[in-house]
Amino acid sequence: FVEHVDEQAVESMTSYISNVLIHPGDSVLDLCSSWTSHIKDPSSLNLKRVSGLGMNAKELEANSALTDWTILDLNADKNARLPYENASFDVAMCQLSIDYLIH
Repeated sequence: FVEHVDEQAVESMTSYISNVLIHPGDSVLDLCSSWTSHIKDPSSLNLKRVSGLGMNAKELEANSALTDWTILDLNADKNARLPYENASFDVAMCQLSIDYLIH
């Protein structure tokens, strides 16, 4: 697996996500997830849930931050619906992949 940005960008993103965006007890949705969610020490944050939605099962399996994951190609259907109940998450994030979405 590879990072798609340089080390400084990874460090900045991880710091922002871990120290500003998410809070202890949050449920987090990581859209277009991959082998990393850029969450520093997720267990210490006592997160309720970190759900990954992505397209590559091997990458999602390798992501130790995820408590569960789902395979879904958001580009396959412009009317695709996320497989989660409304208001299931405190935080939804999409890192480094927004430019790949076409709908």
